[in-house]
Amino acid sequence: MRKKSELQNLVFLGKKTSWKNEIPSEVYLIMEKLNNAGFVAFLVGGCIRDLLLNRKVNDWDILTDANINQIIAVFNQFRVFLLGKKKITATIILQKKIIQLTTMKIKQNQKQYLPGNVFAREKELLPALKKNLASRDFTINALAWSQKIGLYDPCCGLKDLQQKKITSTDSFKRLQEDPLRMLRAIRIACELGFKIDLQLQKNIIKNSFLIQFVSVERIRYEIYKIFSSINLEMGIYFLNVLNLEKNIFTLDRFKKTIITDYGVDKLSFKDIKEDLSAQLAFWGRIRFGSCSLARIFYFPAIDHLKFQKKILQEVKLLLSREWEQVEFDSPVKIRFLLARFGENNCRRLLILKKNLLLKSKKYGKENYKKEKILLEEEIIKKHPLNLADLDITGVDLIQMGICEGEEIGKILRILLQEVLVNPAINKKNKLKKIIKIYRNYN
Repeated sequence: MRKKSELQNLVFLGKKTSWKNEIPSEVYLIMEKLNNAGFVAFLVGGCIRDLLLNRKVNDWDILTDANINQIIAVFNQFRVFLLGKKKITATIILQKKIIQLTTMKIKQNQKQYLPGNVFAREKELLPALKKNLASRDFTINALAWSQKIGLYDPCCGLKDLQQKKITSTDSFKRLQEDPLRMLRAIRIACELGFKIDLQLQKNIIKNSFLIQFVSVERIRYEIYKIFSSINLEMGIYFLNVLNLEKNIFTLDRFKKTIITDYGVDKLSFKDIKEDLSAQLAFWGRIRFGSCSLARIFYFPAIDHLKFQKKILQEVKLLLSREWEQVEFDSPVKIRFLLARFGENNCRRLLILKKNLLLKSKKYGKENYKKEKILLEEEIIKKHPLNLADLDITGVDLIQMGICEGEEIGKILRILLQEVLVNPAINKKNKLKKIIKIYRNYN
């Protein structure tokens, strides 16, 4: 445990360890109820890390010597949700605050402690607490706090916070205990802007094949958080160099990546932040060299991760055309693209094309600006773009003597093609004339 003077020297923290105003009253209430029942209550993990870094805390984790039945008894007036097969973790939600209570792994002590002697119990359990913290994923999450003991840091997590470094007490063992920690290391590095310890990187590479044994739901969550972070480019870099990419984004685990002239360390997602569909499509296109290859080797892995149906549909659509060949340089071409992809996806395609070709001598910023202006002008005009926008219906065609069935659909599609070329002809009388001409020639 660090001395008080040592904590005061860590000026980057900017916090006193009382945290009276930072810890919600709901969390204090849970801790006090445990203490009043004679049990210890330590705040542990990421909530301590985020308090030290002045970051918003979403989840609060409490470690206690109360077993699960005792927790249920103490909080019999609360709704308690049990988690995990071993049922050693309970969740209580108070005023939208998610508070998790986990039972410490300790030898049962016959000695009974009165509520007033909880401090003595805390001191007695410090060795067990130290063992628990040492087994956590990273040192910056191996921190604990209680009102009596204060901040407890047996794994030098404060030092690693100061150095902005992610490491573990025994990284090889920690990763084998839960391979998802390899992705968590990248995700936390992206969220905090931290570096990953070199030894931890080496051990991630050695254990990267183990990620295939983690459930797709857990993998997808971490990938989503990486792509949502402010340092996505760094996340992409680590996924590649730490050998996780091939084990997640190619189902046969074979690295078919083709690096374009961008290079993995030069990718920029600046224009598509917070757009997961565009981000996934862009990464796949860059990594596999073309949209066609990405559809074959990359999209099945995205599908396997079970992203939302809407995301999968959009990624598949964005990879359906080679972006170099998508042209927004004339109103007619743009209308056909709008009819095929829709407004939002056309905007995405134009940005993806720019990101892909901006370094090319054939396509510069001026080209992009001109095409963007043309696209927005066509979108504003609200031209007819699908069959429902035609000023004629299947009923009108039947009244003209055309039999129901495939012929009606065929004629309507022909009319739409004509209207996309010249929107001004979308008048019922003009469309009927086109139909008569078509029928005369067929």
